[in-house]
Amino acid sequence: MVGSSNLPGIDLKSAAGVLAEARCAGVLTVFDSGWDADGWSQESVEGIRAVLAETDVYLPNLDEARALTGRSQVGEVLEGLASLGAGVVIVKGGEIGSYAAVDGRVVLVEAISTEVDNAVGAGDVYNAGVIAGYLRGRDVLTSMSLGTAAASLYVSRRRDRFPSFDEVDALAQQVIISTVEVQS
Repeated sequence: MVGSSNLPGIDLKSAAGVLAEARCAGVLTVFDSGWDADGWSQESVEGIRAVLAETDVYLPNLDEARALTGRSQVGEVLEGLASLGAGVVIVKGGEIGSYAAVDGRVVLVEAISTEVDNAVGAGDVYNAGVIAGYLRGRDVLTSMSLGTAAASLYVSRRRDRFPSFDEVDALAQQVIISTVEVQS
C-alpha cells in the first residue's frame, strides 16, 4: 500500500485488516504512507501503527520517519519504527541513500551519483526496485541496492524513464553499502 496519506478517505485500520489477510495468504506486504498533510494527528499515527503491525516492509522517507517517531537520529528512528511492529524498515534519505537496521547495525546503502533530470516519483521507483528484489528472493541489502539503482536511472532520464530489471540489476552491483556510526 503506497501513499495512504494521499487518500484522505482511507480507513487505515480496515487497510490493516486487508494486509493481515494478505500476509496469511503468504503475500509480501509493503507500506509507504507518504507525508501526512494533516500533521500526523493521533488518529493517523494510530492507523499507521495498525498497518505497520501487518507490514513486512515499511518504506518511509526520513522526514516521514522522524515525524512519526518524534526522533531525529537515524538509529533511533529505525528502532522507533521497528518497535511499532513493522518487519523490515527501510528509511529513504534521498540523495544520501537509504538506511536499515541489519544484523544489529545501521547500514547506509549510498545513493549513486547521477545527474538528475527530474526527481518527481523517485521514491516510488525506489520502492518498486526494493519490491522487485524481494519478489526475486533477494535479501534486504540487495533489494535496497536494486531500489537505489532503479531510482538513479529513473531520475537521470528524460524519456524512457523506467529501466528494465536487467539495467537495474547491473547498476546495483556498483552500490556502496556502509555501516553508520550510531550516536549514544
